Amino acid sequence: MLLVKNEELCNLLYTVTYSAFEKINSYMRNEKIYYLPRYYKWPKRSLNFNNGLPSFSEDSYSEERPVKYKDFFARWQGNPRIEITDLNGYKEYEKYAMENQYFKEKYLLTPNGEDNSLFSISIKSIVESLVERYFHMYDCNENFDFDKFKKIYIPIENSIFNEILHIEIVVPLLFVKFDFESLEIDENTYIEQMDEVMQLSRTRISNYAVPVNETVINATTHALVLKNYSFKNTSKWGVSELLSQKNAYPLDIIDTFINCLRISLGLETGYGQLISRPYDWCNSYDANLRPIYGTLIRAFPSKFDRFYWLNTEIPTVTIEQMQSVGDMFLKIQKEPNPKMIIATQRLKYCYLRDNEQDAIIDAMIALETLLSDGEKSELNHKLALRMAALLPLSKEVTQTPIEIFTTVKKIYDYRSAIVHGNPKANNKREIKFEGVEPIPAVERAIEYLRLAISIMIENPQYLKANKIDEELLLKSFQ
Repeated sequence: MLLVKNEELCNLLYTVTYSAFEKINSYMRNEKIYYLPRYYKWPKRSLNFNNGLPSFSEDSYSEERPVKYKDFFARWQGNPRIEITDLNGYKEYEKYAMENQYFKEKYLLTPNGEDNSLFSISIKSIVESLVERYFHMYDCNENFDFDKFKKIYIPIENSIFNEILHIEIVVPLLFVKFDFESLEIDENTYIEQMDEVMQLSRTRISNYAVPVNETVINATTHALVLKNYSFKNTSKWGVSELLSQKNAYPLDIIDTFINCLRISLGLETGYGQLISRPYDWCNSYDANLRPIYGTLIRAFPSKFDRFYWLNTEIPTVTIEQMQSVGDMFLKIQKEPNPKMIIATQRLKYCYLRDNEQDAIIDAMIALETLLSDGEKSELNHKLALRMAALLPLSKEVTQTPIEIFTTVKKIYDYRSAIVHGNPKANNKREIKFEGVEPIPAVERAIEYLRLAISIMIENPQYLKANKIDEELLLKSFQ
C-alpha cells in the first residue's frame, strides 16, 4: 500500500509534475522539433560472448537512446525549451522546500550555511527526476494519473523524511553461470538472476581510483543479494559518499560466501562491484534505470584481466550444487571458528595473488593453522601425516594416503625454499611422480587446502589436530 507521509509536499509536486507533463507534451506535438535531447553514453547490451556471458557498451549517437526529458528544462541555444519556474505550483513548491528543515538537512552541503544556489539546484532536480521517471514508466499519451505519480513520488519522499534508509546489497558473481533464476539461501541471503534493467543500471557504477576492466565487470549473469541492511539518513551527499566506500559493505560475509563457492565447487570466481540497491527510497531517477549506488573493487583473480572472457567454457552451477554451497555458508556463519576464519582468508588470497610463490605461502599458512596445535617440532612431517589421514574423507580425493603424504612434503619443501631464499626454489615448483604429468605445487596446495576446509566444516572435531591423530591416524593400529 502506497502511503504518503507529507500530503502538502505530495500535492505541490503533483501540481508541478502535471504542469511539466502538459507542457512537454504540448511542445512535442506543436513545435517543429529538429532535435530531441537524449542521454549521452547510454548503456546497451552488445552481443553475448560465445560462452553466454553478456557484454555491454555505450551509445552516444543513435536514435535508440532514451529521450532525456529533464533536459527540456536545461539551457539550449541560450534558453530552456521550458522554463521550470513557469510551471504551475513551482514557486510555491520551491518556497515550501526552502523553508522545510528536512529539505535543508538533506540538500544543504552545510545545513547552517548559505549555499542557496546549490540548494535551489537540488530542489529543481527533484522535479526533473519525477518528470523523467513518469515519461519513461508510463504512456505519455494517456491522462496524467495521480496513483501512478505516487508510485514514483513516494521513494523520493522517503529519501527526504525517513530517518533510516534500507538497502539490499548486490554482488555480481564473475565468470560463473547458473541453471536457475533465483534461490533463497536463508531469509537474508539469496542468489538472483539480474534482469536487463539491473544489468544496464550497474554499468554506470564507477570508481576512477580502482583500475578494473569493464569487460570483466560485465561478465556475470547472477548476483549474491544480502537483505535487511540499513543506515542513518544524513544528507544526499553523505549517503552517496557512504555507499561509494567499500568498507561500508559486509566484506567478511561476502568473502565467506565466495570462499564457499571455491571450497565446495573449486570455482575460480570473484567480484568487482559492490552495489547498494535502495529499498523503497531513492534520491533521483535516470530514465527507466534502477536507482542504485556502489563502487568497484578488485576481488577476483588477475587472470580474469587477460582475455578470460574469451574462454568458451564457463562453469555452470546447478541448483543442487548451490544449495550445498548455501548450507556450507550457513554453517560457517553460525559457528565461526578462529582457525577456520584464518584459513578461509588465506584461501581467498591464494586465488587473488598475482605471484604463485605468495599463493603457496598463503596456502601453507592456512594448512598449518588448521592442522597444528601450536607445536613447532617436526611440523612438516606432522602436517603431511595429518593431511594423509584427513583428505581420504573427501569423495573428491583419488590419491592414496602415501601419495598425499609425499605430495604435502614436496609442497612444504617448495614453501621452505621460498621463505629461506633458496636460489634453487624454482626447481621445486612442480610435483613429479613417475608416469604422471607434473603438476604445479601451488595448484595442489590450493586443492588440498579447500578440501581440508570442506572436511573440517562437516567434521569440526578435527579442528583439534589431536583428534586427527586419535581418530584417524591411530585407527590403523587398532
